[in-house]
Amino acid sequence: MSRNPKFSSYRPSQVRSLEQDPLFQQAITFHQAGKFAEAELAYQQLIKKYPRHPQLLANLGTIELQLGRV
Repeated sequence: MSRNPKFSSYRPSQVRSLEQDPLFQQAITFHQAGKFAEAELAYQQLIKKYPRHPQLLANLGTIELQLGRV
């Protein structure tokens, strides 16, 4: 089975780093509270630190759907 080259560069240590990042925890809290604008801003800031991270991209996509942009 071949791996997707977009995401193959992520190692478990990088995932743990994101999960332990206080800004990620804040973004999740905003998202769960329905504060989509605040969550989106936090996710966009995190993307700069963790470019193309699958979880961040998925969460941003979810916000796009929730706001009816997609």
